[in-house]
Amino acid sequence: MREHTTMKKRFTAMAMATCMAATFLTGCKMPWDQSESVENHTSSGDVTVDADEKVDNASTFLNYKVDYETIEPTSESNPDVVIARVKYPVLRLGDYEGNTFVESEEYPELAAGIAHYNDDSKAVAEGEKDTLIEYAESDLAYAEESGDLEESEGMDIPTADRYVYEATPTVSRADTNAFSVLEMQYYDANGAHPTTTYVGYNFDSKTGEEIALSSIVEDKEKFVNTVMEQLSVQNPEGYSKEELEYLFVDDLGDYIADALDDGSLTWDFTSDGVEIIFNSYEIASYANGPAFIDLSFEEYGDLFSEDYQDVPSDYVKALTSYVTYPVGEHTIAFCYVTDEETYEVNGVQLFYDEKGEMWEDPDATLEVDDPMKTDFYLFHKDDQNYLYVNYSNDGKYQLAIYDLNTEELEEVTYEDSDTSLMEFVPGNPENFLMGKAGNLIGEYTMFRHASVGESGLPEFAGEYYMIDAENITLTTKKDIDTIQLKVDTKEDFTDSEDSQKVTLKAGTKLSLYRTDGDEILDVKDADGNIYRLTIIAGGHIGGSSVTDVLDVATE
Repeated sequence: MREHTTMKKRFTAMAMATCMAATFLTGCKMPWDQSESVENHTSSGDVTVDADEKVDNASTFLNYKVDYETIEPTSESNPDVVIARVKYPVLRLGDYEGNTFVESEEYPELAAGIAHYNDDSKAVAEGEKDTLIEYAESDLAYAEESGDLEESEGMDIPTADRYVYEATPTVSRADTNAFSVLEMQYYDANGAHPTTTYVGYNFDSKTGEEIALSSIVEDKEKFVNTVMEQLSVQNPEGYSKEELEYLFVDDLGDYIADALDDGSLTWDFTSDGVEIIFNSYEIASYANGPAFIDLSFEEYGDLFSEDYQDVPSDYVKALTSYVTYPVGEHTIAFCYVTDEETYEVNGVQLFYDEKGEMWEDPDATLEVDDPMKTDFYLFHKDDQNYLYVNYSNDGKYQLAIYDLNTEELEEVTYEDSDTSLMEFVPGNPENFLMGKAGNLIGEYTMFRHASVGESGLPEFAGEYYMIDAENITLTTKKDIDTIQLKVDTKEDFTDSEDSQKVTLKAGTKLSLYRTDGDEILDVKDADGNIYRLTIIAGGHIGGSSVTDVLDVATE
């Protein structure tokens, strides 16, 4: 039955998105671009924590990793034209050993539930691929008949960025009591605008079974009233009291109660409570956007049973734009700055107001060039709160950190802003991944473990970055004199007892392992032996050009 429940969720959501794409063919006036504002509630990447590390109570963080599979079908009539892009997630429990992710066998029941989630994700993606192909082939035939095929800007020409289905999960809670995934399903069939739907999946970590919201709500009437009350409070831009008069539903309370009973109310566990989501078109128009209602256990714990309220006392929480979040005696909110003529997003505004105020003047503004890669995370550690804004500018990820424990919003001086969260999703403030792009040999992502330190700044575990580059293989073109590292537990291998001089023979296959980000590059052979290469300025190894010494193959 669990498989059927999950598939029903996915197909219901995508049926809504498909219907919207086919029906709404005229432009809409919106306060913000929905396809951009919703993305920042999600993020892809890896999370790793120490499975043996305990927190103040019985709940312990779990490790996981999110990978993606991408399908790019071409046209049957024109094989050179990629007509769609379909991306879906593959979620795994486990941890990193060096730069290799190893799946965990410690929680087989939960792993089985996640495996069903992955199977469903692939099945839905395959179905959406077929639907997008039908749309794209139809438009392509029309373009060929009308002679518009050569018009590069012609809206009828199918391209992979106009026929898109992407499922992007945020693991909003991952501990030994509950495991929650909030999946964003983005769908674009070349209509007036794309559509985005959120679907929540909530698992009991011990049994692997999905949890029904109705099974944990203790007071149904109070729950319904609280959700209605907080709808306009936490979503003032799209659901003000005046706008509530124009909802699609006749009686919001009855709608919430019925959705709670039949399991159609979208929700997920967060790291400190429960989140309720109303998708676009569900209770209001596209222009209103989705609504997020955040119900923390600290403030609203009496609404829910205690079964899943045992959470780690320190946590990381993903925040979404255009939603007001309480933080101590303040509220925090974010919105995008858009060009009035093109509607393109070119900045992010941060609001840090006293409770009772509502989005007065922005307290900070960041320039961004890719809003789809802007994420907001609240790091809560030792009763202190810090905001990490992970954004893209000038084609690379950057990080801004703000102290939320003062009367005024204060940016924390972070000199190495190029070392950011990238596409890694933080879950544990004591152990998360940060990284940057590297290019000593080829282009790759390099990462290392971090924890929240004083003033909210990240403190790194060691000086070396691990390298995530399974697609890069090195082959020595000639013999290379270097050193082999006998141990893999130290950062300084100058001691002769821990290393020895060797000669790497021509034809040796190597993989990237780690780097200091400057000139040291550690590589591994097929047997797992580690060798240290030093690449000096200008790209030379031992006096020879890198290209003369190594063949770099990228899959």
